[in-house]
Amino acid sequence: MHDNCDVRLITIDSCRYDTALAANTPNLKKIGTLRKAETSGSYTYPAHHSFFIGDVPRIIDGDLQYIPGFDQIWRSVSARKTKKPVFSLYDTPNIITHYEQIGYNVQGFGGVTFFNTHDNNNVLPKLFKNFHYFGTSENLHPFEKIPRTESVLPLGNLELIAKSIDKDVPYFLFINCPETHIPYDVPGTNPNNSYRELIKRIYIEQNTKRLYRPENLPFTSDEIKLLKLAQIRALEWVDFRVGLLFESIPIRRPTLTIVCADHGEEFGDNGRFGHAHNDITVLQVPVWAKYTD
Repeated sequence: MHDNCDVRLITIDSCRYDTALAANTPNLKKIGTLRKAETSGSYTYPAHHSFFIGDVPRIIDGDLQYIPGFDQIWRSVSARKTKKPVFSLYDTPNIITHYEQIGYNVQGFGGVTFFNTHDNNNVLPKLFKNFHYFGTSENLHPFEKIPRTESVLPLGNLELIAKSIDKDVPYFLFINCPETHIPYDVPGTNPNNSYRELIKRIYIEQNTKRLYRPENLPFTSDEIKLLKLAQIRALEWVDFRVGLLFESIPIRRPTLTIVCADHGEEFGDNGRFGHAHNDITVLQVPVWAKYTD
């Protein structure tokens, strides 16, 4: 059991595995080698429910270990017996309750609408005693939100996150990062009208989940390249802010860090767009993990 360490679980929403391969991410690389993994959910809600019972994306390349010596990070004592080495066992409904019950300072931060604390129908933020939502509470389509500002992004509010951490008490910190989610923009960008129109069209396709033949895709190859590049740039902004976050919360005791996408995104690779369907580009995601003793 490793219940005397700080825990940092960060999810990068909708981030493709090949986006992580292509992006310049020096701060994420400090956490660990980029690993290819498979998520249990094709969109935010089921993916995070799986994460919160310990089922973070499963490593499917290399030695299959998240950190040296451990094939699994969290596992319920109610689950079937396993011979896999497990980092931490828990006997509560989920890992959030587990850390709260053993005296951790548990803090959650989110940016996509499934974490909107202003909507009473949202279950995910209610799992936390302390949860902070930064996204807009207005019911807007993604193309109406750009350009997003730091105020609506958790990683744009680093001072508040850092202040929530008590240096004298072990903490469990969860952050959901929405930058790589549609509309794939970050502070400082200046989307033009053609990009806004492109996001409007891609949003419609994401909702319909229509399956196209390769020769009949509703977007040009240049438009698809633009979308992929936008997600890469968004991940690079996340990487920069993650670096600043870790500088503002220095390591004081053994620390477990897991950074992963909750799901990926399809850009017409196999005939559809977006997520919430079981394409390989949606189910294969990046993971970075590190345990600092």
